[in-house]
Amino acid sequence: MQTIMQKIKSFLSKKAPGFYVGAAGAVIALALFIAYFVGYSSSEYFYPGVPVLFAASFLSFAVLAAFRKTSAYAPAALGILAFAGLCCYFANIHVYLALAFYDGVSLEAILGLSPAFYVTVILSLVVTVLGNVSAYMKQNRAAFTDSNKKMSTEAK
Repeated sequence: MQTIMQKIKSFLSKKAPGFYVGAAGAVIALALFIAYFVGYSSSEYFYPGVPVLFAASFLSFAVLAAFRKTSAYAPAALGILAFAGLCCYFANIHVYLALAFYDGVSLEAILGLSPAFYVTVILSLVVTVLGNVSAYMKQNRAAFTDSNKKMSTEAK
């Protein structure tokens, strides 16, 4: 019976660079989930749907990437759910932005925005971009079997 570390090593050895780009996005999505709670848990602008979507983006990537047949869909789920979380965030925070920019857009108004606003927007954009970039990359390394070798020699 393999130990847990051997299973993890075997799992990671079968993954291509696209998986690691998506995994970085998933880790950032988890950090975003935590940062949203820290920044907005006691705020009137807290909306429970936003952290649910950020957590769903992390969990969907983890579950879909675990299986070879579904791993191609993992980065798309990550990017789409993170973007949906950003859209829900903007749908909820628009009143805050309207009040912040009531006197017009100025450097003072931009610098006066909450740090939680910047963290949420920047991290959710990063997760969305990483999910999209990862979607165009291979998620799994090609499995070399006798049939693959036979097919490659026939193609020559």
